[in-house]
Amino acid sequence: MLFVYTKKLIVGKQLKIYMENSFVNCKNFNVAFAVPNLLVDDYIDSLSLLQIKVFLYILRHSGETKAFDEMANTIKSSPCEIKNSIDFLKNIGLLKNETDERKKLKVNSSQKKSIYETEFKYQKPNPSFVVERMTGSKEIAFLMQEAQVILGRPLSNIDSATLIMFHDTDGLPVGVILMLLQYTVSIGKKSMKYIEKVAASWGTEGIDSIKKAEKKIKSLQDSNEAWGKIRALLQLENRAPTAREMECCNNWVNNLKVPLDLIKEAYDVCINLKGKYAVGYIDAILKDWSNKKIRTVSELKKYKKIPDVSNKKNNKSASSYNIDNYLSDMDSFA
Repeated sequence: MLFVYTKKLIVGKQLKIYMENSFVNCKNFNVAFAVPNLLVDDYIDSLSLLQIKVFLYILRHSGETKAFDEMANTIKSSPCEIKNSIDFLKNIGLLKNETDERKKLKVNSSQKKSIYETEFKYQKPNPSFVVERMTGSKEIAFLMQEAQVILGRPLSNIDSATLIMFHDTDGLPVGVILMLLQYTVSIGKKSMKYIEKVAASWGTEGIDSIKKAEKKIKSLQDSNEAWGKIRALLQLENRAPTAREMECCNNWVNNLKVPLDLIKEAYDVCINLKGKYAVGYIDAILKDWSNKKIRTVSELKKYKKIPDVSNKKNNKSASSYNIDNYLSDMDSFA
C-alpha cells in the first residue's frame, strides 16, 4: 500500500532499521527527492490518500511545468479533486500559498499552465472542501455564522463556497470579509454575485486589514453621497452611475469642493453647447473655469462681463467661456 510504504520510507530512525532488514531497495536511492517531516509528524493520519498522492507528485516534479490534466491522468483522479487537494495542502501549510503572485501572472492561453496557475484559479470549492474548511478552522466557521446574521438568511452551499474563496483566493481576512458584507448590505446589495465582484476588487487592491477596509468603505460612501447630490441637483434618473460619472462626481464634490450651484451652471452650459447631458463636457467646463480661477457663481458672472480680447475679430464675448477648443476632443465622453 502507498500509505504504509510512504510512512516507512520517510521516517528517519525507522528508515535505518528497515534498510538493515532489507525492506528498502537502496539501489533506487541514487535518484530521490526530499519529503518534509511535517507530513508524517502532523498529518499522516489526517490526510486522504489522494492528498498524499498529490503532495508527493508535486514534490517529485518541483520546478517543472505540469498541467492539471497530466497530473490527473497520472494519479487517476479528476482535475477538480486535485485542485481541492492542493487548496487544502496550502491551507495547512504543506504547500506555499501564492495567491498574490498568481493574481499578477498573466499566462497565455496557448501555453501549458503550471499546476499552481490554472484555469481552476477562481473555481469555487466543492461542498466537501467547504465542510473540511469549516471543521478545520474556527475562524472560517465564525465567518459562516456571522455572514448568515449579516445577510439575514441561511447560506447556501454556493454562498459558503464563495465566502471561502474570498478568504483563500482573494486573500481577504475574515474581519475584512464581514466588513465588506456589512457595507454591501447597507447599500441594499445582498446579491452574492455583486458581493463577489466587490471582494475580487478589494483583493486586487490589497485591502487586507481592518484599517484599510475602513478607509475603503469611507471612500465608497463619500463617492455614493457625491453621486446622490449630483443626481438630485441635475435631476437625473434614479439609476446606478457609470464609472466615469462616479469618478467625476466624487472629484467635484469631495476633492475639488466645487459649489453645487457652480456645477449646475456648468451643466447648463453643457446643455447649450452639446444639446444633452454629458458628464465629460461638464468636467471639462469645470476644469476650464478652475484654470481661470473661477471658484463661485459670482466669480463666473464677473468673468462673463470681461471682454475677450483674443476673440474680438470674431466679435465673440466671454459668455462662450472660451471652451469650444477645449471641448473639441471631448466627444468620447458623450
